[in-house]
Amino acid sequence: MSWVPVFYFFFHLLWGMNYYRIPLHEKLQIEKEYSLQQLKSFAETKLLKINELQFKITKNDTLALQIPYSDNEIYHLTLNGYEKLPSDLKEFGYKNKSIKTLLFSYPLIYMGLAVI
Repeated sequence: MSWVPVFYFFFHLLWGMNYYRIPLHEKLQIEKEYSLQQLKSFAETKLLKINELQFKITKNDTLALQIPYSDNEIYHLTLNGYEKLPSDLKEFGYKNKSIKTLLFSYPLIYMGLAVI
């Protein structure tokens, strides 16, 4: 039972401090409240756009999108993207360089949450 306080301490040290950050909606000064209909409309709009882009790339509505870049190329492209952020989006800046690969990539791919 003496491991519980140690676990709690390390949890807060390694992950739990995220709970004390300023929420994104406050940083960006946007309204936090939205209706279920607004959420559904937003999700449907994004889903249509994603499907449209997938079809434009693959010319097929059922083929999986194959990413033509290696992990290292994706990391490099990501860092370049952060460097090109407009000045009004600096809240999204990337200060601590710590890009990591997925720990459980195959289960996430199987569930449709990640791509190969």
